[in-house]
Amino acid sequence: MDKEVNQIIENFDLKPHPEGGYYRENYRSNINIAEKNLPENFSGRRSLATSILFLLPKGSFSSFHKLKQDEIWYFHAGEGPILHCIAPDHTYTKYKMGSGINRNEVPQLTIPAGTFFAAETTKKFSFSGCMVTPGFDFADFDMPTAAQLIKLFPEHEELIRRFTRS
Repeated sequence: MDKEVNQIIENFDLKPHPEGGYYRENYRSNINIAEKNLPENFSGRRSLATSILFLLPKGSFSSFHKLKQDEIWYFHAGEGPILHCIAPDHTYTKYKMGSGINRNEVPQLTIPAGTFFAAETTKKFSFSGCMVTPGFDFADFDMPTAAQLIKLFPEHEELIRRFTRS
C-alpha cells in the first residue's frame, strides 16, 4: 500500500470497513432518540447523529449498500470519490466529489435513505467524512449480494457486478 495512505490510516487510527476502505467513527451524539420517536423501519433507540472518517485507497471500492437514514458525505483530501447511486425508482446517478466546484465537483453530497450507492477513487486515495442522522447502527445497513441487487435492478447489472464483492 502507498506510504501516504498508510500514514493516514495510522494518523487517524482507521480500521477496515465491511463495505471496503477504512474508517473510524469520530463522533456519536450523547443525545438519544427513543424508538417510539423514530420512523417505523427503525428498531431500538438511536443517537441523534454519528460521523465517520472514511479513506478509500486506489484499487479499492465501497460496495453497493444502503442505509435507512440519509448519509451526508464531506470531501476532505486526496481525490474526491466518485459515487454511483441507484434510487428506489431505478434511476442511476453518478456524482464526483472534490474541490473543483467549477468542474462539476461537489464538496458535499447527501445520499437519500433507501438509495443503494457505491464509491470508488481513480487516484491515490479519497479521504472523506460521512454523517448520518439518526445515528448509525449496523442494523440500518444493508449490503446485498450482486445476485440480490441484480434481481432488483437488472438494468444496472454491469455496474452492480463492478461494485460488489459477492
